Amino acid sequence: MKIKERQRKYGRVDGCVRCGRKRGIIRKYGMHLCRQ
Repeated sequence: MKIKERQRKYGRVDGCVRCGRKRGIIRKYGMHLCRQ
């Protein structure tokens, strides 16, 4: 599962680049930005 690997790399450590929060969608899909 690639999603789980990404989850560890991005979700937990970085979270959102702009607001610096760790949101559900970010943790799940390893995105760098949340919806704000």
